[in-house]
Amino acid sequence: MLKKLNQKLANKNVQIFLFIIFSAFFIILFLQHALLHKSSFIDQKFIIECKSTLETHRVIVTKDKFNPAKVEAKQCDQLTFINQDKVSHKIAFGEHSNHLVYPGFRELVLRHGQANTFTLVAYGSFQFHDHFNDDLKGLLVVAKK
Repeated sequence: MLKKLNQKLANKNVQIFLFIIFSAFFIILFLQHALLHKSSFIDQKFIIECKSTLETHRVIVTKDKFNPAKVEAKQCDQLTFINQDKVSHKIAFGEHSNHLVYPGFRELVLRHGQANTFTLVAYGSFQFHDHFNDDLKGLLVVAKK
């Protein structure tokens, strides 16, 4: 009976040890991602509430470029990224190592044929890129309404 009890305790200790190792591994992964991919936020004074949208601009994502690579728009216009490539793309604002959180925009993985549309509520110049292909870069210039 003592042998069975010792075996149960040993198994329990192994389970606790494995739990600690796996937990530490995931915490390290999370911290590494957070440190490598910092995010910046747009100052609230550059943001307005849009009661309606005006014009819709489209950026076509292909294997080797954004078309157009520069978009000029106004606050309350909409912007749509459309993936026409056979592989997935993840559009993000800011530089690759320092993402910019653009209000209302969600970083989504766009598969072939998928689109991501959002309203341009903040004015200024904003670089965007494909998070999966750092060579794909573009510029969004939003004029104040």
